[in-house]
Amino acid sequence: MRLSKWMASLCLVAATSSLQAQPLTLASGELLRLPSSASEQQSLSVVLASGSTLLVPRHVSELHLQQLTMESGARLTIAPRSETFNLVIDQASFADGSIISGRGAKGRVGTDGGRGLDLTLTIKELNIENLVIDISGGQGGSGWNGVPGEDGNQAGCFGWSNSSEGTSGGSGHQGARGGDGGNLTLRLSDSRALEVIDVIQSGGAGGDGGQGGLAGKGGVEKSCWLYSRDGATSGQSGLQGSAGASGQQGVLRVN
Repeated sequence: MRLSKWMASLCLVAATSSLQAQPLTLASGELLRLPSSASEQQSLSVVLASGSTLLVPRHVSELHLQQLTMESGARLTIAPRSETFNLVIDQASFADGSIISGRGAKGRVGTDGGRGLDLTLTIKELNIENLVIDISGGQGGSGWNGVPGEDGNQAGCFGWSNSSEGTSGGSGHQGARGGDGGNLTLRLSDSRALEVIDVIQSGGAGGDGGQGGLAGKGGVEKSCWLYSRDGATSGQSGLQGSAGASGQQGVLRVN
């Protein structure tokens, strides 16, 4: 009985080892999201064919790859998070047009753009044609629109009720601030690779200012039996809000 259990355990270990030895391969144009069940993900080998995308969710804090092969236009996208993400690659091969991305999210109306990913990238052995690392900040959200003006009242024929003026619209709000670019720490086995690595750490652009509120319409002219009452003037449209401030550039460190 104990021998049977031991044999079953041995078979399970062998099957698991065989599964881990298989490379994770994405076909051309394929999109795959890593499971977020474990905070640290490890895989022996990852192959990203041309135009494919591997998504790393927010709950994965570290990714250690023994081998990473990225063909032209392949993308490794890492969701931004508050803490620094650690990416360790034992052997890497980057074709021209390979992209590692951790861009900040675009802000919604009235909210700032997201900060770009803070990334520590360690590559022990490297074969590279070109690599783009984009951890720029997200664009700020647009400002809220101004409140529209109220329409004036229309004059009446009886009594002394004259037309009233429309009120002016409120000014649009300032656009939200762009997100800051992420910080990058590069640890490379060969510093000459820096010549073909393009790092984008710019701060996100500020959001557009909100539209000014519409002018309220003045009361219209009223024709009565023996006389008429003049209409009133409309208000003015509100001013366009100013654009938001841009985010700050991230910091690059090479160790």
